[in-house]
Amino acid sequence: MIELIGFFTAFTIAVVSPGPNYLVMLNASREGTRLNCLQIALGIMIGEAIWAALALFGVAEIAERLPFVKASLALGGGLFLAYLGYGALMAGIKALGKGRAQTSQDLEPETATEPRQQPNQIGKGLLLMMLNPKAGAFWLSMTTVLLSQGYSFTVRFGILVLAVIISFAWHGSLAWLVTTKAARRALQRLGPYLDVMLG
Repeated sequence: MIELIGFFTAFTIAVVSPGPNYLVMLNASREGTRLNCLQIALGIMIGEAIWAALALFGVAEIAERLPFVKASLALGGGLFLAYLGYGALMAGIKALGKGRAQTSQDLEPETATEPRQQPNQIGKGLLLMMLNPKAGAFWLSMTTVLLSQGYSFTVRFGILVLAVIISFAWHGSLAWLVTTKAARRALQRLGPYLDVMLG
């Protein structure tokens, strides 16, 4: 029981700590709809379930013992983060160059970009989660710990379900929060600056 409490404490901290998920969610909230962000959260949840299943049922243990698999995951995740960072940096520079960044006094509600439904947001969230090096490193590091406890299938499945619930509860709440009118206006106003800093 103590091991499970420790695991879920570490997992919750890992989920809520800033990372690529934040960047993608913030960008989606500026031009996409609330449904877009919730779909991204759903994709992240599916990816979390896949990582958890790989760790809890022994598949990730194989990867843990194969250096080239770990190296490939690290390389893929690093390239994906570089792609996200470059995209954010270029978008911020372009917006600033065109004078789109406005102060709170200049930005009126009617001038804000209207949200638009974007396609394939679940796939975006899933890809983000599967290539997120933070998620991969966490679950690979937890593989040995979880398997060494000799948990039954039922307990392992329960861990998977609870991890998925925690993931969607946080990312779903984040999706809801960043798509409120006040948050959307603030993100549209500060978006270019955030893009440059995060990029």
